[in-house]
Amino acid sequence: MKLSTKARNLRPSPTLTISTRAKQLRADGHKVLDLSLGEPDFPTPTPIRAAAKDAIDKGYTKYTPSAGILPLRQRISSFLRERRGLTYGTDQIVVSTGAKQCLFNAILALVDPGDEVIIPSPYWVSYPSQVEIAGGDSVFVETKLEDNFQIDPDAIERAITPYTKLIILNSPNNPTGAIYTKERVEAIAKLAAKKGIWLLSDEIYDELVYEGAKAHSPFQLCPEAQEKGILINGFSKAYAMTGWRLGYIAAPKPLIKAIRAIQGASTSGTNSIAQHAGVAALDMDRALLEEMRQTFEGRMLFLREKAKELPHVKSSSPQGAFYLMLDFSHYLGMQTPSGQTITSTVDLATYLLEQKYVAFVPGEAFGAPGKLRISYATDKDTLAACIDRTTEALKELR
Repeated sequence: MKLSTKARNLRPSPTLTISTRAKQLRADGHKVLDLSLGEPDFPTPTPIRAAAKDAIDKGYTKYTPSAGILPLRQRISSFLRERRGLTYGTDQIVVSTGAKQCLFNAILALVDPGDEVIIPSPYWVSYPSQVEIAGGDSVFVETKLEDNFQIDPDAIERAITPYTKLIILNSPNNPTGAIYTKERVEAIAKLAAKKGIWLLSDEIYDELVYEGAKAHSPFQLCPEAQEKGILINGFSKAYAMTGWRLGYIAAPKPLIKAIRAIQGASTSGTNSIAQHAGVAALDMDRALLEEMRQTFEGRMLFLREKAKELPHVKSSSPQGAFYLMLDFSHYLGMQTPSGQTITSTVDLATYLLEQKYVAFVPGEAFGAPGKLRISYATDKDTLAACIDRTTEALKELR
């Protein structure tokens, strides 16, 4: 069978590959500590689940408009105004099957073959894949652990060419947990506005911030960037709604019109029941969200301290999302007890999973060789056991 070039070039997500193997080992009877997936371990809050049940009982089970039901778009519009100080009409908002579809729709609507998209690295695995499907070229701008993975506006400017179509920002960041400073976000927003380049802000983790930090939307800091600005958010992370598949995009009307056409030609409107639950999510008592946020913060502080026990491993100081990126470069080139050479963190992640039943994601997945990502979306006992097992495994390398 001959598949399309696009299909042949796409690689499976290393995150899902590790997670799938971890599930297989668990099914075989092993006690696997899986810290690979970015998924809250909390149940979806009761008001959201109740709204979904009510939607079913009221018969809200039919097709919805491609852009999403009006009550949800109205509530998203008011939410962005009240919480972010941003003004978007309901005709500037599209609801999709998760924030990932929002990203995909936006990139398909903007990027032509030969266009360049600037992506800070480490990056979320889907950004370059989506750019590749659209026919564009990803241009990576490195951020460093030593700088706490902060983005450098001057480096972004140096990466701009006549072919640059789009800059992607993700703060709080997956996989690093970094929150870009207000000054740096504002500088990049002003740069994009000055150059007339589209700016996409992936704000899916904006509620998950710690130690008094604040996530800054570029469109708050530089309103003129909103003219070619794309804001993407959703309900998966802060609202513990990963399986509900509900996200949204806010952007200028001409782009939204194109996105509605793309979505209409692919999936049409997203799940009707999830959309009604989304209204309840934005309406519910925010104390429920704060309880989850505080739990994540406690885990982050615990893990950041516990990770210091890992010999010869460097760590940043994340203040958002639920990830810790650790540098294991010291162990590249070493050998396992069975004689296998660790040539990459893919090898190291495989070794840890197969020998100690600990599941991390290798940094190569994020454009960060030598590093591993840990998700702390689990309890402290599991996190502690994970570090203990990893410490044992590292001491066995020679």
